[in-house]
Amino acid sequence: MLSMNCPECSSPLFQLKTGEIICPSCRREVKVVDTGEDAERVTLTASLERTLTAKLHLIQRRLEAEEDPERIKSLTETLTTLLAALRQLKVDERPSKTK
Repeated sequence: MLSMNCPECSSPLFQLKTGEIICPSCRREVKVVDTGEDAERVTLTASLERTLTAKLHLIQRRLEAEEDPERIKSLTETLTTLLAALRQLKVDERPSKTK
């Protein structure tokens, strides 16, 4: 058990032998990053990922019902932007390999 709490539910966080930090209540991995000079530790959760995913589902439902070509184009562009943001979030979460 760590001295940090989950930013979503405030439950204590646990670190697995693999190094992953998890919240047993939310059943999600929590990322911990160093924020710079003062080395203040900040916890980041999958909150942004959940938001992007929810928006993707919302836009998908709207796209399924849409018949206007201009609106379809707009919704498709929005989907593309959300997917790119989600992809970038996953890339940014990968641990950096320093030598």
